[in-house]
Amino acid sequence: MTYYQPFPAPQAPFVPVRRSHTADVVVTSMLITTYVGGFVLVAFFSLFWVMGTDSCSYQTCNYDNLTWAYILTDLVGGLVLLSTSIAAIVLMVRKHIAFWVPLLGMAVQLVLLVISFGLLDSIVA
Repeated sequence: MTYYQPFPAPQAPFVPVRRSHTADVVVTSMLITTYVGGFVLVAFFSLFWVMGTDSCSYQTCNYDNLTWAYILTDLVGGLVLLSTSIAAIVLMVRKHIAFWVPLLGMAVQLVLLVISFGLLDSIVA
């Protein structure tokens, strides 16, 4: 017995397959590596910021600004590095363009560094 269907069976809609962009993966990986190296360098040199307090006595220095400079550069900068690395990896796994994420993280890190330098400049009253 043959079964006749007057209308064709419904088909799934066409969904284009996203292809991984090899160049984007390579560039994003290189930018993340560069960002990690730059962050390690900045974190190392932040150890020497305490020398900015050598010329002041107990009452002429604002040590809170030094603390905030460390927090902004090392702690917040590390959180920005971690979050941008995770976001870039997730975007690469989902096959989206991700090279802009480490660039954004580097820009945020640069802004944090500039703010920290402003705080370091205001340590000695």
